[in-house]
Amino acid sequence: MHIREFNSVLSHANGTATNASAVALAGNADRAYLLIQNQDAAAYVYTRTDGSAATANGACLRIDPGKAWEPKVVPTGNITLISNGTAVYHIVYA
Repeated sequence: MHIREFNSVLSHANGTATNASAVALAGNADRAYLLIQNQDAAAYVYTRTDGSAATANGACLRIDPGKAWEPKVVPTGNITLISNGTAVYHIVYA
């Protein structure tokens, strides 16, 4: 098992997820950290990490209002997001 040392500067991205899938963070083979926070009080954010379009159904990970997702295995593909409304999100990555 290879454990990757994390000594990167954290970067931040903010945006609004709507009912149209969009790339929120471009793919990066060297990505070492990822956290996606749904800052909305009511709308869900659905995310997909393989570069495919996000959909508001079981094919994507749902992030509930006010919650965050911090994967233990960091995906390196495009991060796409969609919402069942208009949801503000915040991404922390390295």
